[in-house]
Amino acid sequence: MLADDDQDIVDMYGLALAAAGFAVRTARDGIEAVACAVTERPDIVLLDVQMPRMTGIEVLRELRNTPDLNATPVVMVTNVTDDAVRREVQLLGAWAWVQKSATTPHELVDIVSAAVSSVLI
Repeated sequence: MLADDDQDIVDMYGLALAAAGFAVRTARDGIEAVACAVTERPDIVLLDVQMPRMTGIEVLRELRNTPDLNATPVVMVTNVTDDAVRREVQLLGAWAWVQKSATTPHELVDIVSAAVSSVLI
């Protein structure tokens, strides 16, 4: 699942993930992200920090408090550079932190592949 309010990011990363063989579900805000995760039970969640209606941190906290989703790998895909925010998502158990502006779609596919493989092992 890819949760981001920027349609260009959703299109760019979503197309690359789909081309790599991943089924991609999307959410455009935090509330949608939680609902999608509960309904779809994704293998991985790619989550922006700054989203409307519910931040990525709030979504991550909700996922960690949901028994069927608390072990789902979450990759924060964001342009936020605040170290305090980064530490907070690490404490909440985010699998990785990815800087959107410095990560190509191909690189994100590699990160997702590694995260999904680590769960399946």
